[in-house]
Amino acid sequence: MKKKIVTLLIAGTLALSITACGGSGEDTSSADSTESTEETTEETNEAPAEEEPQYTQYEAGMYKVSADIPAGTYLITGDMGYVEVASDSSGQLESIIANDNYVNRTYLSVADGQYFKFDGVAIPEAEAPAYTSENGAYPEGKYLVGKDIPAGEYKISLTDGNVMGYGYIEVSSDASGTLNAIVANANIQGDTYQTVQNGQYLKLSGAEIKGQ
Repeated sequence: MKKKIVTLLIAGTLALSITACGGSGEDTSSADSTESTEETTEETNEAPAEEEPQYTQYEAGMYKVSADIPAGTYLITGDMGYVEVASDSSGQLESIIANDNYVNRTYLSVADGQYFKFDGVAIPEAEAPAYTSENGAYPEGKYLVGKDIPAGEYKISLTDGNVMGYGYIEVSSDASGTLNAIVANANIQGDTYQTVQNGQYLKLSGAEIKGQ
C-alpha cells in the first residue's frame, strides 16, 4: 500500500508540474495573441494621413503665355505685389495691356502670345480654392463673386488703421484688368454699400468688408 501511495503522489506531482508548465505556455501564447490582435486593431483603426490638396503653381517672374504658361485666368496671391500683362517683352509703356498693384490676392486673365509678369504665386483659377471668410469678413483683395464671396449687397468700410483716409472699390465683369471691364468703381472716405452679381469680380483696396 505504501508503494501505491508513493506512486500516486509522484504521479500527482508530475501531473501538477505538467499542468503548470502547460498552463504557463498557454497563458503566454494567449497574451501574445491578444497583444498582436490589439496592435493589428490599432493599425487598422488608424486613419490614413490626409494629403494636402495639390495645385498648379507658378512662382514670381515673367512668362510668355502658351510657351511658358497656359492662357486663362489666374489667382495671384501674396502679401502685396505687382501684376502686369503686356503685348511684348520690350518693357515699353505702350506694350502694357493691364497692370495693377495688389494686396493679398487678385485675378488676371492672359491670352496667347501675351507676357504675364507678377509678384507672388499664380494658380489657375479653375484649380484655386475658394476664399474662406471668417464671420463674413473680407480683407483687401479681389474676389470672384459666386466662388469667393456670395452675390448680394455688402457694407464696405475703410480698413482699420487706414492712414490715407480713403479707399477704392471696383466691380468688373471679367479679370482682364482693362478699363472696359469695369462695371462700377469709386473712391471712398467712409462706409458705403455695393451690390455684386455672380461672375463679377470685387476689388477692395484700402477697404474691407468687416462682417459680423
